[in-house]
Amino acid sequence: MSEVGAPLVESSVYTGGQASLTTPGGDTAPKASFGTAPLVVLITNVPNHYRIPLFNLLHDMLAAKGIRLYVLFGAAGYAARRSLVDLNQCKFGFGILRTNEAFRGKGENPVFTYSPLFATLKQLEPTVVVSNGFSFATTKLRLYNFLTRLPYIIWSGDVGQSRGVRWRVRALHRRWLVAKASGFIAYGTRAKKYLTTLGARASDIAIGINSVDTRFFADRAAEIRARKELAVAQPKRLVYVGYLTQRKNVMALLKCTAELASRRNDFVLDVVGDGDERHALESFARDHGLESAVKFHGFKQKSELPELIAGASGFLFQTDFDIWGLVLVEAMACGVPCIASPNAGATEDLVEEGVTGLVADFNDTQAAVSKINWLLENPLAARQMGERGLRLIEQRASLECSAAAFADKIEAVVGQSHKRRSVA
Repeated sequence: MSEVGAPLVESSVYTGGQASLTTPGGDTAPKASFGTAPLVVLITNVPNHYRIPLFNLLHDMLAAKGIRLYVLFGAAGYAARRSLVDLNQCKFGFGILRTNEAFRGKGENPVFTYSPLFATLKQLEPTVVVSNGFSFATTKLRLYNFLTRLPYIIWSGDVGQSRGVRWRVRALHRRWLVAKASGFIAYGTRAKKYLTTLGARASDIAIGINSVDTRFFADRAAEIRARKELAVAQPKRLVYVGYLTQRKNVMALLKCTAELASRRNDFVLDVVGDGDERHALESFARDHGLESAVKFHGFKQKSELPELIAGASGFLFQTDFDIWGLVLVEAMACGVPCIASPNAGATEDLVEEGVTGLVADFNDTQAAVSKINWLLENPLAARQMGERGLRLIEQRASLECSAAAFADKIEAVVGQSHKRRSVA
């Protein structure tokens, strides 16, 4: 049978929603047979470019501990996710489950049904399962735990800011999931705090900073800056990267840009991303005479981002709500000074005001413009701040740091599972 780390199902280069699905479990799926070493199954939504490097590192770290890793994806992709993903890069075994199209939903947050999860777990016979957040998969695991006592770890970035009757019902459901979990991995500090409000013990929660391939961004940014070292950027560049949706409220950023443009004319805001609000944003820019001050680039692949970010005078991370904010990690890994919204979980963990970055509510136009203007007026101090941000990423938010937190928590829960079985 396949060696550890080889795909247990056929894989291909996934380039979008048209990819064919191969389903583990059932009569046609191959039987997993790797001997007696503990097997950890990690369940997540879809393959994507920022998770595969993390899972590859986790595979290596767990292998060094004598533990095998297998990843189950809820689906091959969804409409709003346009990043190219090469599954041949996976070191780990993986499978792609079926997701009922009727429940997939639309926009940034589709719903996955994770079918047939029970049959797949029965086939794989894992020692421990890691599941993403408070999803259908985790609900099914809670039921499966009732039947089999299979330990599960909840991996979550949720910070629980919604309100109302519906949210109170949801909170009850989440407490039910947390009650039987054997451990937790949180994206960051806010997510850890939220887990404790649901009944998780702080000592059972590891923080595996939600990260990307920071080395890729740091190395590419260094190459780009070295190439452009003798060139003075005119005009100065500011960058936003992200969805153009109501939740991101990039309109607030454009209002800041309009105010800044009334004071100076030596900058351009590069808006990188796409979404439902793009037409309204372009209309605002046109109506307010910002055609020369704002450039819309549309969606860009990961490989294209360092070229747009590395030479910028500042990265502007606006959002009205993000449980985390991976783009902030990417920008800081590029060594670019960042102004980050307080409405993102990543800001609390990564931005120390005036040291590794600046914090600004872009809905407060005057206050935000003052900080943007400071970046443009103080390039040396801003660059030094960007360098400190990069060092923080290297020390606390690299993929290696994140994977190590995962591996340590998984190893601890595997050890607990073995003790319970030996007693039984």
